[in-house]
Amino acid sequence: TNARLQALSAGEVIFEEGSEPEYYYIVQDGMVRATQFQGDVIKRARDYGPSDGFGSHEMLYPGMRRTTTCTAVDEVMVWTLSRRVFDMKLKNPIGSIDKELLRFVK
Repeated sequence: TNARLQALSAGEVIFEEGSEPEYYYIVQDGMVRATQFQGDVIKRARDYGPSDGFGSHEMLYPGMRRTTTCTAVDEVMVWTLSRRVFDMKLKNPIGSIDKELLRFVK
């Protein structure tokens, strides 16, 4: 399979606002919180739960950096797709779908 299952601890930062996007994520279990700075204040952007994907927006635009910081709220299991695999799947979406990964996506 092209996707990797990764375990994250509560409070673990998955990626930070301003960082270069390297992976797309799909939550299998647990909750991930996206936050972003607005001036000097940290605002909650949204929460992601099972079957939610996040991190794709910045991967669609060359040179774009992460617009949020994503952190595991509790124990989290996420599927990760590297930028290379993500780009490849966009070019051939039907023929390259992982059956194992599809079980967790709505």
